[in-house]
Amino acid sequence: MKRAKLLEMEEYIRFRQTISLKELQDHFDVSINTVRRYIATILESNPDIKKVYGGVTVETGAVPRGNAVFHPYSEAPEIQNVSEKQRLCRYAASRIRAHDIIYIDNGTTTSFIPFYIPDELPLTIITNSVNIINAVIKKPNITLATLPGILNRATMSFTGESCSQQMKTYNILKAFLSCVGFSLNAGATNFSVEEYKIKSIAAQKAEEIFLLADHSKIGHSTLMTYCPTSRINTLITDQPLNDEYEETFQKYGNQIVIV
Repeated sequence: MKRAKLLEMEEYIRFRQTISLKELQDHFDVSINTVRRYIATILESNPDIKKVYGGVTVETGAVPRGNAVFHPYSEAPEIQNVSEKQRLCRYAASRIRAHDIIYIDNGTTTSFIPFYIPDELPLTIITNSVNIINAVIKKPNITLATLPGILNRATMSFTGESCSQQMKTYNILKAFLSCVGFSLNAGATNFSVEEYKIKSIAAQKAEEIFLLADHSKIGHSTLMTYCPTSRINTLITDQPLNDEYEETFQKYGNQIVIV
């Protein structure tokens, strides 16, 4: 739990860029001494986060390890292309409306969405992601539906047959999905069998599908297609795509959003 809270606090600091210790105390509902202990651990591992009077700030352009965030206190891998993923998540959150029932996928690409959802917005979030759960658990206006299953510590998500079966019972208005690769021929792809099952059910059940994929995912495909291109209502990415992508999405009546 402490590792998850450290990751959540670091992501929130990166989202806010500059924030006071008092704001962190209020947001996470912990004592000021707990905030100071967490900040000390975060500073040890993140040279781009600096102490300022009464708080901390993220140095612009100083994201460590070649635009990757590394979490030595988390078993999750490096988060690549952080600023790009934050932009994708900011736009994704802007498409959420009051009383929506949404599914937020597991994965680093979707992990920042909760930080852009206004605290006062009432909605229901379905997820199997531990990081998403931790990010929204203290937002009182969000109804949180967590999928049961076995914890996969490598991905910090719940998977398994019970997870898939429960997913089938839910009605989903909007699904915000991540992928390992996306191409026009293969669609949204993934290589984990367990994650594939959950992602494909989400894609089948959702009335509207948003795929978040930064430039490193475009033009690539992996083992299993969980959602064909024709079913993706909105592709959210960070760099312009060639005419073939635009024409294909227009043919299906869908859209590509560059952020």
